[in-house]
Parts: sequence; C-alpha cells; structure tokens
Amino acid sequence: MKKLNAILVFLISSLTITGISTIDGKIWDIIFLVVSMLAYAIVGVLFLIGILHGKHAGKDAYALIFILLILGGYAVCNGLVRFNLWVLVWPLFVKILVPSVIVLLIALVVILCNLRRSKDAKNIIN
Repeated sequence: MKKLNAILVFLISSLTITGISTIDGKIWDIIFLVVSMLAYAIVGVLFLIGILHGKHAGKDAYALIFILLILGGYAVCNGLVRFNLWVLVWPLFVKILVPSVIVLLIALVVILCNLRRSKDAKNIIN
C-alpha cells in the first residue's frame, strides 16, 4: 500500500495548477497536508467506534482512506475542469444571464426568508 500511495502522490502532485512550479509545490503541500489530516481523523473515528482494532489495521485503513480521498479529489478536479470547459463554449449572453438569474434567485430567497421571519416574530409578540 505504501508504494501505491507514494506513486499516486507523485503522479497527482506533478499536475500543474498555476503553471508556476514553486507555487504549485506549496499548493500541493497544503492539499496533501489537509488530506492526511482528514484521513487520520477518519481512522481515529473508526478506532473510536470500534471498527478498527490494532496498529496494523490502523495503518492499512489510513493508507486506503488516503488513497480514496486523493482519487476522490482528483475526480472532483476533473469534473470542475470539464464544467469550466463546458461553460467556456456558452455564448456571451448566456454567460451573463445565468449568473444574473442565480444572484436574483438567491436575493429573492433571502428576502422571502426575512419576511417570513419577521411575520413569525410579529405572531409571537401578539
């Protein structure tokens, strides 16, 4: 598992994010640090609820969870790249219209929630 884990980290960390190797290295360091801490926390929870027993089981679970988190993050990254490429082929008016409609819908929901909250507060007072 350690060899597979090392190869996977090497291959994924070779992907460029910004195109500047120094910045990319720092970004990947932070990403792998967060993934490692998350995997460690998940293994801790598995020990806590009694699913894992023993040091060897913890090592194997950590390696597996780390690999799964890395692969999941890679899949999310690929999905975002595909989504970005899909949005780039939209006509200009659609690129303007869609975010505008989303912002208006969010504003409408916030206004309706505030109106409902103020009506509920008036009913409580009366």
